[in-house]
Amino acid sequence: MSNAMGSPTTKIKRFFWRYHLLMFITIAATGTGLAIYSLLGIANQSSGTVGSSQTGQAAVFDQATIKRVQQLSNTPNYTVPLPTNQRNNPFTE
Repeated sequence: MSNAMGSPTTKIKRFFWRYHLLMFITIAATGTGLAIYSLLGIANQSSGTVGSSQTGQAAVFDQATIKRVQQLSNTPNYTVPLPTNQRNNPFTE
């Protein structure tokens, strides 16, 4: 004698077999949405300037640092002469 209704585990197995893809997509989309929503809240909170008391600070350099920076910008201009009577750009005729 067979049970016409089927056992409860068979019903559950059949339900999961039939709707597993739909459940996966729903759970994945919900999880992704929640992650984006929480990251958006964190980004808005960290970029907000309300209530912050930070002010700009003037940069102060000592004379030794200024001289080192000037030496970097005073480097000689090294140029390599291009060959004459030859094709400089291989993509042109």
